[in-house]
Amino acid sequence: MITSSGICPRFVRAALVIACLALAGCARQQATLTSRSETAEKLSVEARQARERGDLQSARTLLTAAVERNPNDYETRLELSEMLLAARQAEAAAGHLQLLQDQNPDDPRVYVGLAEVRYLQHNLNEADGLLAQALDLDPRDARGLLLRAKIEQSRGNLDRALDDLYQVLDSEGEHVEARMFVARLHVQRGDSRLAASELRALMDDPSLNAEARSRAQWLLGRCYSQDGRWSEAAAALTAGISSRQGNSRDWCLLADACRRAGDSRGAEAAVENALALSPRNSQAIALRAALVADATAAAAPQAPAIARASHLEDESDADEPVRRN
Repeated sequence: MITSSGICPRFVRAALVIACLALAGCARQQATLTSRSETAEKLSVEARQARERGDLQSARTLLTAAVERNPNDYETRLELSEMLLAARQAEAAAGHLQLLQDQNPDDPRVYVGLAEVRYLQHNLNEADGLLAQALDLDPRDARGLLLRAKIEQSRGNLDRALDDLYQVLDSEGEHVEARMFVARLHVQRGDSRLAASELRALMDDPSLNAEARSRAQWLLGRCYSQDGRWSEAAAALTAGISSRQGNSRDWCLLADACRRAGDSRGAEAAVENALALSPRNSQAIALRAALVADATAAAAPQAPAIARASHLEDESDADEPVRRN
């Protein structure tokens, strides 16, 4: 049957069914996309929480899952690339950064990330070129300036490295990594007092987290060692050793400072840790021998006080006038 309008009712019903199915499909697709986006955001939040706890492996795993759930999330992919670079996974980071560069070729953060990839691959010239592009886009990009300072340091250009770091501090005075880097460069130049001043100012910041504080303590201990302030060096190095992986060289440095400060127990414990990590370490072996010699000397009997006293008495007696009855 055909209606007065010339349209078959069956055709109308079929068209309505198709339209409804299409709408339902769109709704399901939108719901799926929304669900994927919400899940990705939840994973991103959990990743940041893990990062704050210092659980970087979990943070990377969660961010990877977030990107898989929502591949078009630009910022999350960028954050994942930065975490991969922090873990020195250059190739994995490069893949994400290339995708980001295709999406936004004018983002300086992407160029800095690619420069870090080249830096980790020891290709400093390419890293320089990428940093030039990044800093053309944003001359005050802190990550870019920090990376350029590292490159200049590796080339022995310490003054240029310091110039880049002071640019960071001009705009971000409380930038912990930049201030720590400045102190390290001053230590490298032999200016331990200036480095120590920087580090003490940094540690005055009550918001400084425990990990950064330990790193600053360790570096401060090295400064005090250079100045021969052994008691302060031993205390600072002891407080800062937790920030280190604790190789045998670190433990030897601590042992030497403790020994010179008169803390034989602390020195012995540090030497034992050094030898546990590297039984043939010549410095650790020499330090243990020196500690044994110190203990032997301390335990050796002193000349009897009575001998000296008798000698003095003899001299005194000889000088006294003879008494006569």
